[in-house]
Amino acid sequence: MNYKKVELIKDFISTIEKQFPDIKFLYILDGTEDPEDVWVHFQVPDDEEKMSEISDFASTLTSDLLIEYGWLFLICQHNVKYAKAA
Repeated sequence: MNYKKVELIKDFISTIEKQFPDIKFLYILDGTEDPEDVWVHFQVPDDEEKMSEISDFASTLTSDLLIEYGWLFLICQHNVKYAKAA
């Protein structure tokens, strides 16, 4: 992973956490179909409306990153309710 991609990942995570302080960054993974893709995993509240807001906000960011840099970023949301049960 190159320096610019790491910088973009950090900025992406920071931007989302600033917008939604009640979510928690968990980890990142390379995409399963394309290792250039970045899957960013967050723990989110058990609230469908909040999850939808996060998706909407992140989709704008991920679209911009794809257009500008050619890298696909995906946000993966892990529900707090189910994370505690596991």
